[in-house]
Amino acid sequence: MAAVSSYQPSMLDMMGGAGATLEPLPGRLVRHHLSAGAWVDVLPGFVQSSDAVFDTLLHDVDWRAERRAMYDGVVDVPRLLRWFGRGEPLPHPLLTEARDRLTAYYAAELGEPFVTAGMCLYRDGRDSVAWHGDTLGRSSREDTMVAIVSFGSPRNLMLRPRAGVAPPGPGTTATARATEAARAAHAPAEGRRLGAEPTHAAGAARAAGAARAYAEGRRSGAGPGEAARAAEAARADREGRRSGARVAEAAPVGAGGTLRFPQGHGDLIVMGGSCQRTWEHAIPKTAKPVGPRVSVQFRPINVA
Repeated sequence: MAAVSSYQPSMLDMMGGAGATLEPLPGRLVRHHLSAGAWVDVLPGFVQSSDAVFDTLLHDVDWRAERRAMYDGVVDVPRLLRWFGRGEPLPHPLLTEARDRLTAYYAAELGEPFVTAGMCLYRDGRDSVAWHGDTLGRSSREDTMVAIVSFGSPRNLMLRPRAGVAPPGPGTTATARATEAARAAHAPAEGRRLGAEPTHAAGAARAAGAARAYAEGRRSGAGPGEAARAAEAARADREGRRSGARVAEAAPVGAGGTLRFPQGHGDLIVMGGSCQRTWEHAIPKTAKPVGPRVSVQFRPINVA
């Protein structure tokens, strides 16, 4: 099923000229320990110069629309789907390289390779996926991993503990508050991964202005608390760069320990440990004007 795209390539990708590449994983991934043995690893910009990969995913994948029973009727699944099983060639060689790189990095911890690749196409803000865990197969009773690489317009990946599971501890939420602002400080240099439209860094630049407000004596109108938090996040970002670590972004929202992980073009998030059994994740609908997004989910065999 052909997909109609309003996506515009990024200026950074058009100016770069080089093909898509992968950022190194060691020393760059940041782990967030959640609760009940669940964790999340985050690496913004895992895939660099990724517009060509996204274009291939949009136009060369035979996307399929599905319908599912719900209550007393049958409804359209609000996204397009494609599943690549064991041994099936992936639509772009960089995806094969990414899967192999992830397999090698997590070999000692996971103990088996990533084998399958499920893909979802969110055509616009009306497409979504409801709260769920990947609990078909072994993941309903065993710890495992699901690695997701995102391409296209930014969308929020939400996580929340299942009923009866403790929410994340204060260390997770404190890191979350600081790191989202830290990313805002350097988002203009990275392009479009703060929720701005893919070809515009204006939204990211406005966010970065908050970090400058403290040094400017709050002449921008930001309150002292907001300015101090932004400045603290900017310092944390600089310290993370000196150590070679990338700063993950996550923001606690709502009640019950719900977390938001913004996923932009080329970003990587890995859900591991008991995450599929003890936590749920979702991509909510949004009224904001957003273009298409493709998520590529690498899983071990018999995990779905």
